Amino acid sequence: MTQPRSKQRSVPHMEGPTFLSYSPDGAKIVTGGLEGLIKIHSTSDPSAEPKLLDQDFGMINEVKFLENSILVGCEDGAISKLNSKTLQFEEFFCRTNLPVRQLLSYSSLFTAIMSDDLNIKLVSNTDASIGSLEVAKKNVIALTACKKEKIFGLDSDGNLIIWNTKDLKQATYPIIQTLPKIGQSGTRLDSGDICRIDCSPKGDIVALPDNDRQVLIIDTQNYTTLKILPKELRPYSVVKFSPNGKYLATVTKTPDLKIYKCDDWSIIKEIQLDYEIVDLSWNPKSNQLGFTDWEGGLSTVDDVIDISEELISPIANITLDEISPNGDLKDEDNKMDFDNDIDIDNDLDNISLNDDGISLNSELDRSPSPQPEDGHYQIKSSFVPGSFVSTPTNQSILHFNTQGYIRLSNQEPSTISVNYFDTTTNQNVNLTNRSNYNIGYLNEYGFLLVKTEYAENDPSSIYFQTTTLVGDQIKWNLNFDSKVNIVGCCLTQLGPLIITDDCRLHWFSKSGQELLIQTSHHQNFVSCASKDEKIFLLYADNYQYKFVVLEAFNQEHIKTLVPLTDVAIPVTDNVEWIGLSDEGLPMMFTSDGSFLVYHQDAQSQPGFWYPVLDIPYNKKIPFHYPIGGSLGQVYLVSVDRQDNWILSPSIIQETWSIPLVILQTKDKESAGYDSELVEKRIIIDLLKSLPTLNFDQDQLLQETLLDHDKLLIKYIYHTAKTNQPDVKTLDLCKNLTKPEDIQNVIKLVRSLQNAGLVQKLENYLEEYEDNLIQARVNSNGKRIGEFNNGGNISKYSR
Repeated sequence: MTQPRSKQRSVPHMEGPTFLSYSPDGAKIVTGGLEGLIKIHSTSDPSAEPKLLDQDFGMINEVKFLENSILVGCEDGAISKLNSKTLQFEEFFCRTNLPVRQLLSYSSLFTAIMSDDLNIKLVSNTDASIGSLEVAKKNVIALTACKKEKIFGLDSDGNLIIWNTKDLKQATYPIIQTLPKIGQSGTRLDSGDICRIDCSPKGDIVALPDNDRQVLIIDTQNYTTLKILPKELRPYSVVKFSPNGKYLATVTKTPDLKIYKCDDWSIIKEIQLDYEIVDLSWNPKSNQLGFTDWEGGLSTVDDVIDISEELISPIANITLDEISPNGDLKDEDNKMDFDNDIDIDNDLDNISLNDDGISLNSELDRSPSPQPEDGHYQIKSSFVPGSFVSTPTNQSILHFNTQGYIRLSNQEPSTISVNYFDTTTNQNVNLTNRSNYNIGYLNEYGFLLVKTEYAENDPSSIYFQTTTLVGDQIKWNLNFDSKVNIVGCCLTQLGPLIITDDCRLHWFSKSGQELLIQTSHHQNFVSCASKDEKIFLLYADNYQYKFVVLEAFNQEHIKTLVPLTDVAIPVTDNVEWIGLSDEGLPMMFTSDGSFLVYHQDAQSQPGFWYPVLDIPYNKKIPFHYPIGGSLGQVYLVSVDRQDNWILSPSIIQETWSIPLVILQTKDKESAGYDSELVEKRIIIDLLKSLPTLNFDQDQLLQETLLDHDKLLIKYIYHTAKTNQPDVKTLDLCKNLTKPEDIQNVIKLVRSLQNAGLVQKLENYLEEYEDNLIQARVNSNGKRIGEFNNGGNISKYSR
């Protein structure tokens, strides 16, 4: 094997998600990320230039700073080992066949390696011997470990898995407990995000961010939910216990950083950060927190807790000669804790017993933990109108169509009521009350209720009913006897479509007859929507969303799958909702507040997602959420977040337009501009969709952006000169991003003696510059980074 290639850069600067790790003495921080570069920062001087290693590791997914080495886990499956003193490449620590997702050095002896498959390796830091954790049934998407012989993992179905690593010399480490559905299935990793869980140093508590913007605190001694941290406006991204286990740091996508005191779960510090955080870590030797963001930045915060109490718990340096032949560790009295599973020194310090005297480390099955008394349930879901999930916090969901509104509500946790509101008569009609369904879909063809978990010989796994208020109604139950779980569903003019977690699409007729089963596009299904014969399917592949629009005119038509197309949105943005307009145009709403419409014509292949409307996704209560749309309009509902996402029964219609630059024009010169601009946009969007750019690609992007703006200015002048409608010139001008370019346009238009258009452009420029100034003020306000009760933030040099 060859070592990573050398790479010269004049300006050390990282872009994209970046990860960090403190050195054991707390004096240094290592960072690495999307760009493939490793930097070493000094915690004593944040303004100092970091040490930049001259190797290019490719896309870095994890870094770990050990006592004598630094481990670098990469997208290509390689884990490189660097000397922490000389910072030179030593060897490939290990190599996997799939991208490394997480490196977990849970002791000074072993490192756990998590990839995209079911196998998790344990590699000795001393002799490179390899063991593995007992294989879980589903992919493990997050991993954490304590110093008390346990590793905790969260799988893609939301199960919390616990492995016993007491014997450090085993080939396979057994699963001792699986807590079913402790977290919501389809965790955020499947939609392009990094899911991070954490446990306390003793392993008695696990913090688990769920899909309902909460953090579950799990007691691993009796397997119950100890606490649910308050729901936030946006999901949690990282949680991290302090080295002594007395504090928990949490970061949301807002991004807000909060420090909780674990004895009473009170918030002792709070700060609003600049950028969305990727990774978070405590300095092992001080009360400092370090964090990295999606822009490649590194920051630290000092004085996050009161250090009148000792932050650091004493951690003994374990050496190989302190390990007994069977892997046990010597105790304080220099005796082994166990001899043939008997606690020979009777101190019980490494064994936990329940009230009946039974070891909690045994492999006995235990019943699921009871639900908390405060009414919160552990299985949560994000809010997706049209496609719904039944939870006590999603008590009411509204769906809009041309005939009226359909609302689903579950006044009791296991019962769903479907109501149809006829706008012509202003009457509510209750259609059905069904129990034990937790996923479904609504549109003009009817409603579909589904049980997501496989239950053998369940005669009512799927329920379908039309919503026609006059004429015959169709109702049927279906025994979906397939040993798989349902992850999505929608309704087409053919009938129901069911998506299962074995990458299959199940097509049914309206009468309940199975029409076709076919392999789907990708295993990471995110969401779906349908309108008439069109079906919009969204998938995720690491940091990239992919989508496809199928047409289901008849049974023959659905037999051919269309290839997936990338969704070119920033990796920092998440899709919150998808739908199809009344005309069948794919629509999308993202967590950054962008409402996008997919437009494709003969000249724009493969087509573009155009941001046609900005919907503020902030702390405003209530705020507007999209539930549909038509060509030129978006249907919004008013949502009160503080009232469990109850929707107001009123539709707000916002207007929008696809930028005129892509519309067909009458004169040949305009058509030529249209064609050239589309070509430039294709190049720009393709380059921006790449996870990382090399020097040549970056240069091409900058040149293409410049050519695009020059071409656009010429096109704007052409439209003004040929007396085309002022609105077209103004709309084209809104595609310019630099105030100086807009000023040049105004000078050109002024020479044409069109005073009315000049005034409109000047008004737009004034508004545009005001928005830029306000954005800078807001940004600077956040960059100050002051806690509500003290603390300072340090920005590290890039």
